[in-house]
Parts: sequence; structure tokens; C-alpha cells
Amino acid sequence: MSQRAPDRRRDVRFEVVGALWGTLVTSVCVRVCDVSGGGLLVESPRELPLGSGYQVRIAVGRASVHVPVRVCHCRCLEAAEGGARFLVGLDFVHVPPEAAEWLDELRREAGPAIDATGHAEETDT
Repeated sequence: MSQRAPDRRRDVRFEVVGALWGTLVTSVCVRVCDVSGGGLLVESPRELPLGSGYQVRIAVGRASVHVPVRVCHCRCLEAAEGGARFLVGLDFVHVPPEAAEWLDELRREAGPAIDATGHAEETDT
């Protein structure tokens, strides 16, 4: 019969009675496919649950801004050699001013927008 090792904990631990949920935040590198004023389309190595919330870090110059997003759609691409990939639509929940400036600059540099059919959208200029 083996002897139990002495408890070496410095802090007292309390048993949780009932449900106590937490959130584990991890980083996943995604490829941004396109950007709009309302959100992002990204390619992810993981399937993301519909309606789940995340923070996207956007590099703005030498700084970065965290923008809260919510998953609005997720679909599996054909599995490639590296495994399945997913196209994930992310809606911006709130756009901080620094990120809004970056989005405006991006729109100015991009020129005419492309619609879902691949045609340039008409603009009033």
C-alpha cells in the first residue's frame, strides 16, 4: 500500500458545490479574408460555435486594438492535407475609435467594394 504524499499547497482550497463556469482564453491564428464596417470573414483551423464571443486583435500601426466580435456563421472548407479549415463570419460587437479609424483608412485605400457576386459596387462620387 502506497503512502499518500503530504499536502504541499500554500493556500486553502474550497470545494465547489454546484456549477461554477469559467472561460479559458486561447489564441488561434486566423487568416483575414475580407473586412467590412460590420465585421470580418476569417479562415480558421478550428470550428467556432455560432453566437460565441471573442476578442480579435487588430494591428494598427505599431499598436494593436482588441475588438469584441461574435460568430455569425461558420462553414467547413474541404479538408486539405493540413486538416479541415473553416470560414468564419465575425460581427463586430463594438468598434473602438482606433479600430474605426483603421477601418475608414482601409476603405479609402481599397477603392470600390466587391459584392457577393464578384462585381464592383457602384458608388456615388
